[in-house]
Amino acid sequence: MNINCCICIRKAEIWTKSTVSILRKLKKKEMRTMTRAAAGSTVSATEEHKCRSIRYHSLKALYRKEMADHVTSKRFIIILILVIAMTIASVYGAVTGIKSAIMNAAIDKNASFDASYMFLKLFTTGGSSIPSYMSLIALIGPFIGLILGFDSINAEKNNGTLNRLVSQPIYRD
Repeated sequence: MNINCCICIRKAEIWTKSTVSILRKLKKKEMRTMTRAAAGSTVSATEEHKCRSIRYHSLKALYRKEMADHVTSKRFIIILILVIAMTIASVYGAVTGIKSAIMNAAIDKNASFDASYMFLKLFTTGGSSIPSYMSLIALIGPFIGLILGFDSINAEKNNGTLNRLVSQPIYRD
């Protein structure tokens, strides 16, 4: 059996289980609220808040599905490896820059060197050829979001499940 088929089947099972359980919970909560309203009792503010929170369960199921799709995709693994490599390179460049600053401060007794901000300098100071970690993430972060967003929409369209996802209501209350 093809490994991609097994992954698709597993994702479909997870999606179906989460959707069915959410729908059952919604149905039970709605039935309780309807029986109380039919009995003439007023719905309290906490019950109304619970009803609103029920509406977000469908959004939570969609979020879980998208995260499961992303974490198991090859594209996410490649992007994760690249971000880790950029982090290591950036921190290495910052450490060498800080180490040279410490050496210069030790040689020149008059130079002031503040050691209290050492951890912050690891992520905001870059090496000679490598920019700082914050600059890299500020530049690469939006591209990562675009790549993963395009991947999720395109994968749903290719699998034929985009219509099903769009047809489920997501409440804006």
